Amino acid sequence: MYRLGISADGRRLATPGKDGTVRVWDVGDPAAPVAVATLTNHGDSVKSASFSPDGTVLATGSADATVRLWHLDAGEATTRVRARVRTPIDPAEWQRRFPGLPHDPPCGH
Repeated sequence: MYRLGISADGRRLATPGKDGTVRVWDVGDPAAPVAVATLTNHGDSVKSASFSPDGTVLATGSADATVRLWHLDAGEATTRVRARVRTPIDPAEWQRRFPGLPHDPPCGH
């Protein structure tokens, strides 16, 4: 059984997947959902997703016996990536990971 997550404001939906990913959708217009992120770091199927009350953190649980906390604020996420990644991120990969944000890789690469 898979458990979807919906943010308290009803604007975001998190869909766990058998492929170990979680997709986050903007469902502000239910007739035209927009994919806003694909989260990949579980080693097995993701079984559940739940948003924090303020919608800034998504918790996911996987069949690999892990729970992950995802900080959904794009500015905070890019700051975390820049602090940890030391290899260049090309523009295509940047847009895949951070859709809509200007290419600003770690260490100015």
